[in-house]
Amino acid sequence: MDNKAYGTVLPDRHIRLADGSACRIRPLGAADRDRLLQCFADLSPESRRRRFLGVKPSLTESDLALLTGADGYDHIALGALRLDVRGEEVELLGVARCIRLGPGSDTGELAMAVIDKAQGRGIGRALLTQLIAAARTCGVGRLRFEVLAANHVSNIDPVIVGL
Repeated sequence: MDNKAYGTVLPDRHIRLADGSACRIRPLGAADRDRLLQCFADLSPESRRRRFLGVKPSLTESDLALLTGADGYDHIALGALRLDVRGEEVELLGVARCIRLGPGSDTGELAMAVIDKAQGRGIGRALLTQLIAAARTCGVGRLRFEVLAANHVSNIDPVIVGL
């Protein structure tokens, strides 16, 4: 990950969740490998099915390389991390990423997931808002995504329309 590119595109953002807890949204990189594995483990089988559009028992090395290898321009990966009272990161609550569809394309593929116990607290919306800001800065003006019919994405429509 090129931190210089990310720093230009999107600084870390501290937010307060609906339940009052503190969270930091920041780019993900190689140092987040173990956090990503734990985040995946904290997704229920149903949340995994909705995120990966099928059964996904584990992350492969290829999955981990993709999630930790974002460059901050053609591939943006952000994480929402819960902070303790000292402001230290203690848990990865959700991930959002955008991958440009091709060289020079203004369209990116969106994917995101929030661990089950953290859903409904504003994490998905906060991640999506930050991802859209970063994507715009990199020249991505459109996001596409696929969802299962059972997914409820209507609550993010106003954010997507603002892209």
